[in-house]
Amino acid sequence: MNPDQKRLGTTGVFCLIFLFFTLLICGCFTMDTQVRVGADGLVQDYQVGITMNQYVYGMMMSGVEQNGQTSLREAFSDEYGAKENLFSYEEEWTGDDVTITVTSKAPFSVDDKEKLTIRREGNYLIYEDSLFVSEEQSAYSDNPMANAMYSGMGSHYYLEMPGKIIESNANVVEGNKAEWHITGPAVFSTAYYAKSEVPAFVVPNLVWLVGLIVLILLAVWLPARRRERYW
Repeated sequence: MNPDQKRLGTTGVFCLIFLFFTLLICGCFTMDTQVRVGADGLVQDYQVGITMNQYVYGMMMSGVEQNGQTSLREAFSDEYGAKENLFSYEEEWTGDDVTITVTSKAPFSVDDKEKLTIRREGNYLIYEDSLFVSEEQSAYSDNPMANAMYSGMGSHYYLEMPGKIIESNANVVEGNKAEWHITGPAVFSTAYYAKSEVPAFVVPNLVWLVGLIVLILLAVWLPARRRERYW
């Protein structure tokens, strides 16, 4: 296993928790997460996009400046090693709203056994993500003021597994894909879970391409050989 792959798992977990709970203090946001898991149990892609308004962004900036940094990008890089090219950090403004996107740059193994797990059981792969679960915040779910604040928060989570998903707590499951659409306090109490079949034989894309080329050549060559025999 490439050591950078394993390191990315731990570093990515901490950076996402950092962003999430900073936003939690500030107020409303919408989070879009896209994850793709390979048959080998590696996370092939992990991307989180968090959209907030200018006011929430300003509150986050105030906290960053108190730590002597000039931007969220700088704070993110200094604290979680983005400068080491493990993942990217981007900001995109649309009017008064900004979307912060964190994207993994390479496949990584999961080494946070409590918050993000991928394990194999026989011919099945089980995925669980509780990075954003907070028992402390869930305890306030019966508080009217807390619910009013949480009402502006939402999470949309998209997961692609290597095989057909046979069990999940997702809102929508189609084949090997699952979707969660969560708002309010449930954002802090929902762990994303899916159990999928593992393909018996996984052929790399390059092998498929070579096989396709061979089939095309045979389709052209064999008829030509038959015509030569008749001449």
